[in-house]
Amino acid sequence: MKKQSSENHLSIAGLEATKRQLCKELSKRRASGTEDCSALCGEASTTFENTALLLRSIADNSPDAIFAKNHEGRYLLFNPAAAKMIGMTVDEVIGRNDIEVFGPEGAEVVLNTDRMVRESKRKLTIEEHIPIRGEVRVFLTSMFPYLDDNGELIGTMGIARDVTEFKELESQLLRAQKMESLGILAGGIAHNFNNILAPILMSIDMLKQGTKNEEDLSLLDSIEHCANRGADLVRQVKIITDNDSGPMMELDIIPVLKEVTQIAGTTFREDISVKLELPDNLWPVMGDASQIHQILLNFGINGREAMPNGGTLTFTASNFSVDKSFAKKHLDASPGDYVRLEVIDTGTGMSPEMIDRIFEPFYTTKDLSKGAGLDLSISQSIVNNHRGFILVQSEVGNGTRIQIYLPKLEFPD
Repeated sequence: MKKQSSENHLSIAGLEATKRQLCKELSKRRASGTEDCSALCGEASTTFENTALLLRSIADNSPDAIFAKNHEGRYLLFNPAAAKMIGMTVDEVIGRNDIEVFGPEGAEVVLNTDRMVRESKRKLTIEEHIPIRGEVRVFLTSMFPYLDDNGELIGTMGIARDVTEFKELESQLLRAQKMESLGILAGGIAHNFNNILAPILMSIDMLKQGTKNEEDLSLLDSIEHCANRGADLVRQVKIITDNDSGPMMELDIIPVLKEVTQIAGTTFREDISVKLELPDNLWPVMGDASQIHQILLNFGINGREAMPNGGTLTFTASNFSVDKSFAKKHLDASPGDYVRLEVIDTGTGMSPEMIDRIFEPFYTTKDLSKGAGLDLSISQSIVNNHRGFILVQSEVGNGTRIQIYLPKLEFPD
């Protein structure tokens, strides 16, 4: 099928009302035979040209996708914004159908919306998840029927806005609000639990002083051990909720990474290969060496647990500059220079649902006997206290990449 210019079709979708009005007026004047219609024809021509120019201007300058398809599902209109969203030109799209434009998987989503509008002959606003160039983009689409003068369906039209980044930021904000609420709740529980444990520990000490019976002392030791485990749990929760950090100073991350890698290499199972990749000139940060050591080891241990059949655990570091575009996509990020630490495993990976929850206090996919599920919550709290942020990339079966961003230490001029 020969492709038609997009400009030729920008007037098709929007001139029906004007055409009907002018035709009606022409018919009346011809019937009366009292007036020459040449002036009105010139007026009609000018009106059509002006309306077409107006519609072209709106479509060409709209930041949203504007499109129209005929009854066969081939595109009559596809404005520059729509073409840019899918990485094609307008001329490449005009005359083609959805399968040719989006491929089978993407076309299935678009054609489903198209079908609902054609069957109902009503406007439909829907959120579409369309695979484009290897990435699923989210569009808020309003599609409506394209009707002729007799009300017969001759195609569909619509407007779509790419809301992918907005939806991601919305999801991040909801996670942040949930984490804040959980932190407040955990902090309140920890405070009250600490008040309960204090007299128990004091009473155990007094009871020990008042007896020499070995059986009683053994029982008191067991009670004291359990109470101390509870107290340790309270201390871990307070690290998450109190926003306290250790002594901050100029810090070279490389020695910390080398030490963590050495510990992992000598203590982790033999079927796990531990690697370290470092740049020549890594920026310094302002931080607490012991806390950075702790979070790297926490993520390393988490990676180890994700590789029950062995694999590779890699620690890396690099300098990274966050620009405005990157910061817009990540709620906790601010433009500036960062040192990026990465812990990469080749393990089982995580689903999107698991990624959303891994930093929640007490959330764990491991057996409860292997921990309370606080290590990653503590790690995120430490990074937040360093004015940094964490990103997680993972797919089921394809391992996990943890990225820790710490602000570069800026020296005064």
